[in-house]
Amino acid sequence: MTAQPAPLLPQPVQQALDEALILQGLAQTEQLAYFSIVGGRHGFTTTSRWNTTLDSIKATLANPPQGVTHATLKNLKAITIKIITGANHYYAIDSITDGSEIHKIQSLSTLMSDPARANEFSKVFPSRLTEATGLLPYAGHHLAAVEKLSDGLALIYAHVQVKKLTQGKYAGEEYSEQYFNTVFIPNNLSRVEYRIDKKLGSRASAKAIDSLRQEFMALLRLQNINLKLISINFYKAINNAYQDKSYGRVVQADAVNAKDDEDANFRCRSGKKYDARYRKIVRTETGKDVDMPVEHYCVCVRFDYKIGKEEVYNEVGFETTRQNYINKKFCGSFFMIQQSDHIPHLGVIDDILNRAK
Repeated sequence: MTAQPAPLLPQPVQQALDEALILQGLAQTEQLAYFSIVGGRHGFTTTSRWNTTLDSIKATLANPPQGVTHATLKNLKAITIKIITGANHYYAIDSITDGSEIHKIQSLSTLMSDPARANEFSKVFPSRLTEATGLLPYAGHHLAAVEKLSDGLALIYAHVQVKKLTQGKYAGEEYSEQYFNTVFIPNNLSRVEYRIDKKLGSRASAKAIDSLRQEFMALLRLQNINLKLISINFYKAINNAYQDKSYGRVVQADAVNAKDDEDANFRCRSGKKYDARYRKIVRTETGKDVDMPVEHYCVCVRFDYKIGKEEVYNEVGFETTRQNYINKKFCGSFFMIQQSDHIPHLGVIDDILNRAK
């Protein structure tokens, strides 16, 4: 059976549908603070709440203020995609090595032009489906969109998780949730980044990374693209980030004494001047400093910025288990939180990769 293209809608109807999906997708990101900075540069006005912000966006699109030329639906979609693909994620990275068929990678950019690839997720992108809007329990990753961004190619997958209620009257019943995860390949074709929505949490994200990587490998085989990949180990980046005192503030550090298995944990994200590098381990029963060799298997670093009158931060974190750190010397991922796009995304990741060498 040959797939038939979707019937064309009248342009005003199609534009209204596109606007509704983009606005819904933007609100579903829950990144109002990020949008207030990025959208503000384009002429969109925000408030402290999503409902009034969306009303403001609609008014601007319908009747752009004089002199405001960048507050367009096209740019609004681009901002939404920027948030979906880069705001708050866990990252795993594969380096593309010599002998790879990198000349074939650009063929992936036209994947979704094939009507046979349309699915329930691509039809409503960049919004997410919910059970109220027809989300079915199709656990796994499903390609929803392929977007050419300014810095590379993004393959955006709808990631569906089927969960069980653990408490209450309906305990044991299943429900489904959708997220967006992204495979990103920069323009220089040097690596493949697997970006997992940070809302999944560290444990679920580790499974999602494996699932997304397998899905992408299957797609490469289907497209007859041979890429030789080496997964990056961020083990060395952990100590590097901690020791480099010019690299932000350490707002979380988990240390272990490998000799006797004692732990020490440092955490403070509310104090603007806190840096765990300048804190000591004290034995509570004696009140004396503990002089023991420790290694850090979790280090989270925060960078503070001021944009106009707005105070924002970005955060980079390396989290692995004690067993992986001590026994395997392995850390397979990191996370990055961005409240603004004022720092080039690729530059941050390039720096992390250098610290991992």
